[in-house]
Amino acid sequence: MDNQKIRVAVLATVASVPTVGAIILEDIRSRRFIIKQPRVNRDYEREGFISDILHR
Repeated sequence: MDNQKIRVAVLATVASVPTVGAIILEDIRSRRFIIKQPRVNRDYEREGFISDILHR
């Protein structure tokens, strides 16, 4: 390889480093927010469970 090809390869590598860093940082930031679990109506679930047991 001549110097021009080496220089182009190095510049391409250097240019890709900030892009990869930005992707990794965005992934880390998105993991900070924990999704809230859906609310379960426990009384309704309990009633259905008891009805299921009684009507077998």
